[in-house]
Amino acid sequence: MIDKLIEFIKEKELDINSFFLLYDLVKNNKPLNFGYSIDHLINLQDKKLVKITNWDNAGGEVRQAGIDLINEVDVLTRNIPTVKKKDISNEISEWIEEFRNLFKGTKVGAKGDKKSCLEKMIRFFETYPEYADKNLIFKATENYIRSEAVNNNYKYLQRADYFIFKKTDKEDTSRLAAFCDEVNDSVDNSSNILDLN
Repeated sequence: MIDKLIEFIKEKELDINSFFLLYDLVKNNKPLNFGYSIDHLINLQDKKLVKITNWDNAGGEVRQAGIDLINEVDVLTRNIPTVKKKDISNEISEWIEEFRNLFKGTKVGAKGDKKSCLEKMIRFFETYPEYADKNLIFKATENYIRSEAVNNNYKYLQRADYFIFKKTDKEDTSRLAAFCDEVNDSVDNSSNILDLN
């Protein structure tokens, strides 16, 4: 696993200290002005992983690309198998209409655009390999639709393709990922309860 990590860092053209600085910033949610080496911060800025806004005390923020890079490391170190894009596309094509039909009958247009749903779901699998499971996605989607029915009778229900990914303030967000996380948390919590008995 260490060999994979070192190879990954080299592929990203980062020195080891800059990488661990980024890892610390992301994982511990620390601000950039935390007394870090300016050389390492400049290295991260050059790679567009952080944005330095105050050069006097290295103030700034971690960019989404920096967060994504650390998420890639998490996937790599957990040995989650990667799937080729073509294989993902074929697999998702088989059930994307079934996914869209979960939104059927809620409100006009809620099924979203089929092509957009397929493209976004493929990207979802690539971005969130830890949630790349049809059963998990369907359970998370059903939970979301049910919550929108209870809270406001589908008034604010997102279209299926927007639920997968939606651009907000110049970056994509995924409500589907948030609901997948909640499903996983509820499974983890219920297994912990069982362990205590």
